[in-house]
Amino acid sequence: SPTVAPASSPTVAPSPAAPATAADAARTMPLDVKVGQLIMAGFTGTTADAEAARLIEQHHIGNVVLLGRNVGAPADVLALTDDLQRRAVAANGQPLLIAIDQEGGRVQRFRPPFTQFPAAATWGCAGAAHTEAVAAVMAREMAAVGVNAGLAPVADVLTNPANTVIGDRAFSSDRALVAEHVLAAVAGLREGGVLSTVKHFPGHGSTDGDSHDGPVVLADSLADLEATELVPFRAAAPVADLMMTANVAYAALDPEDRPASLSPPTIAFLRDDVGFNGVIITDDLLMGAVASRWDAGEAGVLALVAGADLLLYASGGAAVEAAQAVQRAVQDGRIPETRIDESLQRVLALKGRLATSGRPPLDAVGSPEHQATVDALVRAGSRC
Repeated sequence: SPTVAPASSPTVAPSPAAPATAADAARTMPLDVKVGQLIMAGFTGTTADAEAARLIEQHHIGNVVLLGRNVGAPADVLALTDDLQRRAVAANGQPLLIAIDQEGGRVQRFRPPFTQFPAAATWGCAGAAHTEAVAAVMAREMAAVGVNAGLAPVADVLTNPANTVIGDRAFSSDRALVAEHVLAAVAGLREGGVLSTVKHFPGHGSTDGDSHDGPVVLADSLADLEATELVPFRAAAPVADLMMTANVAYAALDPEDRPASLSPPTIAFLRDDVGFNGVIITDDLLMGAVASRWDAGEAGVLALVAGADLLLYASGGAAVEAAQAVQRAVQDGRIPETRIDESLQRVLALKGRLATSGRPPLDAVGSPEHQATVDALVRAGSRC
């Protein structure tokens, strides 16, 4: 049976690079490369074909998200990510953040022979120690194929049982239990060598609508948000690598009903009140809640003006449109270049924590040891 060899060093270093290092790198970059570092794009295909190569080499896109359409056998995923990284460093002087939605349950992009994970609701029924152990297993399999950022854990508190967009993606309807498992998942992902993304700030668990389809406005008061939705995000703020904003509008934080990803007061609240100093990534700016009101380019401009650091687009074409719109906005004076540099330094500091050695072996994927860890969580989670 294959065994899991421990990594010689973590894929993700425990502390950020010195700010001066990121600042120095930022100063040497031309504007198009700077802007590209603030975009994460999807693409089609399972190889670094013409589209992916063009995104990185011609348009200087600095980060990619893998979707189900990109994922094949483990060796093929590794070949893809290695090729993408070589192209990025050669073209832009910086490695890529390569992210994937890998939560478990109905949101996991890796299929067998990768280990399969239950939904977060099952994790929440087990102890937090099981969550940390399983998150580490999940991270080791991601790291083994060159993925360095997980778009998880979900920190939403499921207070509305009719909310199907979150549903069993949430650990629990208990705010304290969600916070406990979010912290355990972040720790496990880091142990396994992958960056964590806590989502969807400031909470999607009590909404009625689906922001994938169209605008969603949550009318809860700030006191209501503080009592429930914000609890896991406040707990995670000191340790999360990234936080993802929801494409939901929160009337208590923004009277103009702008989705959090495009809302200056909501993002300011995350920075100044919640105290998160890491990288803020938007949810996909092609979701209906955004795309029904703004085109891809304008959405990207508004998100950066609002204070987001990293713009997520599932489509490569939309990502290019956004990059060009942001460059024009800087050239026209609508976005000060200092605003770009502020986010760029955060992104580069995060990339400075990506190690260049110590990747788990490919035979870690789907190993019996990993399956045993998941099975133990499932048994413990069956108590609910």
